[in-house]
Amino acid sequence: MKSRMFKAGLAGGLMAALMLTAGACGGDSGGGGGGGKQLTLEAYFEKVDAADNKTEEKTSAISDSLADTEDVKTIQDAFAQFPDIIRDFLKEMERLNPPDEAKDAHEAAIEAGRNTIDEFDSVLDDVNAADTLEDVIAALDNEAFTAADEAFTETCVELQTIADDNEIDVQLDCGD
Repeated sequence: MKSRMFKAGLAGGLMAALMLTAGACGGDSGGGGGGGKQLTLEAYFEKVDAADNKTEEKTSAISDSLADTEDVKTIQDAFAQFPDIIRDFLKEMERLNPPDEAKDAHEAAIEAGRNTIDEFDSVLDDVNAADTLEDVIAALDNEAFTAADEAFTETCVELQTIADDNEIDVQLDCGD
């Protein structure tokens, strides 16, 4: 499973990992106006991709550790790491001063990321209270959590479209 922070939706990725496991046993703050000189579109996407790749390494390691586990405590511990990974990604995004062509999409991505963290945090209590794998899956079956995750993915698609329209070679793999 390829689980990239900005790329594939976290809820979907974690749900997919958990569903495979379940099947086996009968997935500048406030607007992105970071300080410094405004980036060119190419430099902006280079930095977004670099931040995303760092995040992918972290999320892939967690997803890989869940590949064949049925241990609820292991799943809970892994799940608890995702909000901090999102926060780290957003910190990097907030440091960027995007060009005008990407500013609105950049700000929307940061806002959607913050909403995803809020929903992650609210679902985390239910995940931590789970006693069984089925309880974990039920905790993740949360409309607000799924909607926030989908909105975050949609902002990725918007940024990928900007890159594509400007013939910038970046692959954000927004959950496809």
